[in-house]
Amino acid sequence: SASSGLPVSFSVDKASTTKACALNGTTVSFTGPGSCVIDANQAGNATYLAAPQVQQTMTVTAAKASTATTVSLTSPSAVYGSEQSDTAKVAITAAGGGVIPTGKIAVKAGTRTLCTATFVNGAGSCSMSAIALKPGSNSVTAVYTETTHFRGSTSAAVALTITKDPTSTSLTLSTSTVTYGSEQTLIAKVAVTTPNGVAPTGSVKVKAGTKTLCTATLKAGVGQCSPKATTFPKGSYTVEGAYLTGTTFIGSTSSSSPLAVN
Repeated sequence: SASSGLPVSFSVDKASTTKACALNGTTVSFTGPGSCVIDANQAGNATYLAAPQVQQTMTVTAAKASTATTVSLTSPSAVYGSEQSDTAKVAITAAGGGVIPTGKIAVKAGTRTLCTATFVNGAGSCSMSAIALKPGSNSVTAVYTETTHFRGSTSAAVALTITKDPTSTSLTLSTSTVTYGSEQTLIAKVAVTTPNGVAPTGSVKVKAGTKTLCTATLKAGVGQCSPKATTFPKGSYTVEGAYLTGTTFIGSTSSSSPLAVN
């Protein structure tokens, strides 16, 4: 008891989290997160019985370190369908230096994730997927999600412009001569290609001057169509395939092919 005047001994109870605290005499120092249990014991003597053990439990919560994330792009622009040629480089640091955060950083445009970088020693990189974004202006950020030991952070935005994919159109006619009234026997085959291999969608107008013979709907970049009977008076014509500019591809016109209607 306090009135006995007998000495009190203090110790760290084995129920404490490993390396959570240390005891030096009557001074407790906290060395890590977790639970620290201190036991107080007072032995008895010939006059006094030993006092009941008293425990004090203290919980230490580790403070999460703040982080700072940055992102840069190898190029401020990319062609639609060739976004994988652009690399996002990311870096992360923790406040006060010391331990370097680990994990992954998502590179985003708005809510869309373009790629995910795994970083080593605070740095990493990733390449976007083809056709990840539509042509236009985009703001790209790197987002580090909060972990057990580190707070999340988002980088400042960098600009990325996606430009439309250029195309090349070809036209092949099944014959160069048709009989008036039988123009429907003519088959116009078209193909639209891009330098990066992305197959354009949409349609190609097969035209003679300003007059449209027929319209071919593209599937995997190719299509075909036939004009209606009596589409043209008898005569000689120059036929072209015209693919119009859309939201993702730049239009193009094929070389001309001769067509005679007899």
